[in-house]
Amino acid sequence: MVSPRRLAKVLDEPLASSSSVAGCEGSLARRALEAIRAGVEDRTWQAFWRVAVDGLSPAEAAQALGISVGAVYKAKYRVTRLVRQQLGDLIE
Repeated sequence: MVSPRRLAKVLDEPLASSSSVAGCEGSLARRALEAIRAGVEDRTWQAFWRVAVDGLSPAEAAQALGISVGAVYKAKYRVTRLVRQQLGDLIE
């Protein structure tokens, strides 16, 4: 499962200028997450983020975003799948 803390940490970290392995992995992870975010609709990303990282229930996220609970589940599934495809073990 994607670690919400790790996702939030990766996006909050500045792009690493370090040549260390950890710095490179963090930089790659951040770029991949930014690419995923840019590749999906904002509402899809927001639904994913609110459930996976902020810890809202799908019903709470749906109400906040003005979408159905089913749309929240689909968004979370879609973005989680993309994150796993792009980042594999870097995030988990």
